[in-house]
Amino acid sequence: MLLKATEELMARSELMTRRKIEEIPDGVYTAEDYIDHDGVELEKRVKIKATVTIKGPEMVVDFDGTSPQTKGPINSTAGSSASAVYFVVRSITDPTIPNNAGCYRPIKILLPKASVLNPVPPAPVNARIPTVTIVGDVVMEAMAKAMPSKARATNGFSASQSFGGKDPLTGEPFVFMDFIGGGEGARPMKDGTDGRDSGIANCANIPAEVIEMNYPLLVKELSLWQDSGGAGRYRGGLGVVKRYDVLRGEVKLGYQGERQNTAPPGLFGGQPGKKEEVYILRKNGGKESVPSKGLKTLYPGDQLIIYVSGGGGFGNPQERNQESIKQDLLDGKISEEICNKHYRLVTPKD
Repeated sequence: MLLKATEELMARSELMTRRKIEEIPDGVYTAEDYIDHDGVELEKRVKIKATVTIKGPEMVVDFDGTSPQTKGPINSTAGSSASAVYFVVRSITDPTIPNNAGCYRPIKILLPKASVLNPVPPAPVNARIPTVTIVGDVVMEAMAKAMPSKARATNGFSASQSFGGKDPLTGEPFVFMDFIGGGEGARPMKDGTDGRDSGIANCANIPAEVIEMNYPLLVKELSLWQDSGGAGRYRGGLGVVKRYDVLRGEVKLGYQGERQNTAPPGLFGGQPGKKEEVYILRKNGGKESVPSKGLKTLYPGDQLIIYVSGGGGFGNPQERNQESIKQDLLDGKISEEICNKHYRLVTPKD
């Protein structure tokens, strides 16, 4: 009886999803984007390409043209790659449809063998989050061409950084990972959310007090990054600036971010969000860039500064609401320079 009821629930979800897919105009929609690199071959960008075909109640998502599997650990397992496609479908159809396997029966996903989205063992896969995230971004961008009222611009990529070492004060070893949300892409009727992990993931920032109480680091700054959200009728969410001061001991850093080479694109005339920037200010005054995936060693007196990318804008910036522009200026979310460059602020003189 329970098995029969479960099958009925899945059949209903399938039917409801098919009806929503039927509302999408038939056609072929394509988009592509790039991952900075795989963490090993830093000079090679990695392409993700998606071609979405809608025909009646069915959807085919073909990733032909995507880069081959990589030496570095950004390869995504087939299941993880598919999950990003399913996320987009759930986002553009109807979130009230009961979420079960029936929702995904109308969707056919083609993942080229030995690609970064369907690697052949042995292949390192433990740092696949950037890949899965950009799969979602690319499919969303493709579907924006078919459903502009449902899509959002691309999110700024959230950053994660792992710290490890031995605290000279306690003599105890430590390892922990911190997380910083990026700016959300703007939506058809609303600005992107500032400094929030959004999209396929769901993580929160660790409070500065927790870090400082347990590890030899001081969080000197945690703020929104002015001007980092892409301009648009609706502005992309702002990225975040986070600065760590190393207080004592040698600290190993493992950094995983994205969007240092390719900015999060906007939609329908919206501007891209700012690219990620990460660097170390050494105690001796030197400045050292940190790649979006890599390992570094920090020493007492060093500072690690992370600027997480902002989200893309949606629509023509010249059409932005006047009150929204003024409020952004008052809040310090945009500077006068960016205002003058992208927006038209009407004053009494006008």
